[in-house]
Amino acid sequence: MSRPARFTLPTNSRERLRYEQRQAPPLAQLYPQLAEVRVEFDFDDGTETPPSLQTYSHFPAARSLFRYPCPCHSCDGEFDLTNYVADMAGKTKRTPRTQRFTIVCPGQRLEAKQQKSACPIRATINISATAQTGDVR
Repeated sequence: MSRPARFTLPTNSRERLRYEQRQAPPLAQLYPQLAEVRVEFDFDDGTETPPSLQTYSHFPAARSLFRYPCPCHSCDGEFDLTNYVADMAGKTKRTPRTQRFTIVCPGQRLEAKQQKSACPIRATINISATAQTGDVR
């Protein structure tokens, strides 16, 4: 009998995102000009009880991957905000940089009898980035 491997690659999208988050560089390495990136999700799925609000704060030492899973556990979708954050980091003004937009989840939900259907979740997203002030030591 062979021994199981010590490391196996993630088998689903949520596990893959957790793995990639652990491997991601810190915010200070990606965007040294930023002191904080804050991402807020407000979800709507057309029901009376939509998924809860979610907020993420990334500080200089935090591992920073700007892809987030859909809040529906049976959905394979994710919200990729990498380009939005990169755009905000590239701005030169030192005041807080903000963006607000709405995205429909691109994922598929696993329904009864192993059938998939489009995920109905819409996320209104607020991203704010705060520039570093003074020397960072």
